[in-house]
Amino acid sequence: MDRAAASVRLTQVQTPGQDTTPDVPPQDPAAPPQDPATPPQDTIQGDPPGPATPTQDTIDTEPEFRVRNLPSFPSGPPTGWSTGVWEWDREGLRSTRALTLIELLEGVPGLIPLRGGDHGQPVSVSAFGVGAGRVRVLWDGVEMPPLDGGVVDIARVGLAALERVTVERGPGGVVIELTPLRFSDARPYSFLEVGTGDLDTNLFRGVFAHPDALGGSIVLALDRLDTAGPQRREAGVGFGGHLRHSLFLGERLGVAWEFRRMTSRRPDELWQPPGVQRSDWGARARYEVAPSVVAGVFFQRSSLARDGDEDDAQEEAENESLLYEAPRTQVGARLSMQREIWWAEVEYRQQWGVGWPSSVQVARGGGVLPQLGGASAVVERASWDDENPLSLHARVWSRSLFGFTLFGEYEDGRVGVPFLDMPAGGEDDPPPDPEPGSFTERSGIRAGVEYGRGDLRVGGALLSVEADSLHPTGLPLDREGSPASGGDRTGVEGSLDLPLDRLISGLSLRGSAQFWNAGEVWRYLPRRTYQGRISFHDVFLESGNLEVWTDVGVWGRDPMSVPTGSGGLATVPFHQSWFARLQIRVVSVRAFVRWENFTLRPGNQDFPGRLLPQTRVMYGIRWTMWN
Repeated sequence: MDRAAASVRLTQVQTPGQDTTPDVPPQDPAAPPQDPATPPQDTIQGDPPGPATPTQDTIDTEPEFRVRNLPSFPSGPPTGWSTGVWEWDREGLRSTRALTLIELLEGVPGLIPLRGGDHGQPVSVSAFGVGAGRVRVLWDGVEMPPLDGGVVDIARVGLAALERVTVERGPGGVVIELTPLRFSDARPYSFLEVGTGDLDTNLFRGVFAHPDALGGSIVLALDRLDTAGPQRREAGVGFGGHLRHSLFLGERLGVAWEFRRMTSRRPDELWQPPGVQRSDWGARARYEVAPSVVAGVFFQRSSLARDGDEDDAQEEAENESLLYEAPRTQVGARLSMQREIWWAEVEYRQQWGVGWPSSVQVARGGGVLPQLGGASAVVERASWDDENPLSLHARVWSRSLFGFTLFGEYEDGRVGVPFLDMPAGGEDDPPPDPEPGSFTERSGIRAGVEYGRGDLRVGGALLSVEADSLHPTGLPLDREGSPASGGDRTGVEGSLDLPLDRLISGLSLRGSAQFWNAGEVWRYLPRRTYQGRISFHDVFLESGNLEVWTDVGVWGRDPMSVPTGSGGLATVPFHQSWFARLQIRVVSVRAFVRWENFTLRPGNQDFPGRLLPQTRVMYGIRWTMWN
């Protein structure tokens, strides 16, 4: 079995697999996408399993149940370091050491976590120095609008009931797409993840999914993580749930509705309000017009509410400006087509609510020529009152020649910045009309070469970014910060994935680093970031029922500038954290132990005074059950 292909790789991510460890080779970025003329198992048109061969001792029975999901849209460019796309499938999410989305994103080269403290506190990410308006989160292809700042608070995005997490990192921003659980088996599915550890930290994540319930399929998920925080003085809790029900009308049409809610509770002496509850509910329908042609429509409504006593919330509202709680609503349509060597799609969204555009039009597509390579592009246009900013993001990559792959990436455009903070009005005192949103223009180039031979991957790239303005994220971490003038920055980055099977079967060394010139000071952009780990992964026994993962690694960055309440910049010190992890799977139960910052380095922080835990040991289990 190909051990490297059985785990998620940040330099070359595996093809999404089933619920047993897949045995697939690494994906070549120049390889063509899967032939859409062959329906995959998880589409409505999937061929039903063949009936059992009748014998003299059996009688005819009803045909075996056929698994169905809503038709899926094209996945876009291939994953890999060279294309700037990273992905974790269901198997990868169960195998990772990450317990939260921000910990998962920390493994993406060049991505900078922006944490307001320990678990449950406000959190976001940045890359290439981007802030509000350029860090986006999508759920099943539909954007989750920022509600209490210029970006989505990732502390309110759980990992339960996910099929896949995809991250696209480019010179102009970061796109995080979350794909909900899809059925691949006719049996009901349950997943349980529980853990506990230092600082009174507790984790519970549970999923139940039934492919044949209530006339269709149903998914129910619960997600909770709580901790006492550094020195047990900053308690934080994040908890919520997700419910999705799908119906299938005929052979080509699928309809689903869902409701998601995630609540954050934080110390009231640090954050106001201390408890905030985000709710997203919506519906979508998808129809397979013809083989490889999918049309879809969707509706989504997102809102915030204070979590806690209503009297306290009312008193707070009278004394100070709090979050703007008006919901944001969107409806849209999407049409896609995918052939053997190319894909294309268009999307239109109409949106209501302050702080974001009234409509968005998107066109994206790409193709692969095995003799040459491939290309993809996304063009997006938004309507903000009298402004209609346009942005472009394009990628190209060559086929592998003597093991070398050339690649390039270009991004240019202007985007609107969501409102960072809005005063709340009373029932008879509506909030004032918002002022026109600001805009930021940015262009950037990433170009390089990657060499691959077998499981070996090594690559390097040149980076160049130019921006007219720099914005804070707008979360409580830096909400009082003001936009600053931009400039231009240049840098380089590299990546290495080195198998060490000649020393020990299953051993590998992986790492990446990014270096920037000493030009203008940009917020959220340290001069150097790096990460590396030595990993062991192998499957034992002829049955494959014993599997072991272990990692020892480091993540670090140089001092970094961040906005302050006075509108200026402050510098947070050098950050470095060594980690270790052991996970063992016996049949379908995985026991894990992980140790953060085992060198006990003090003072790690992403914002002034918001210290991260000096160390923490967590242990628990992940248990997959087929009922």
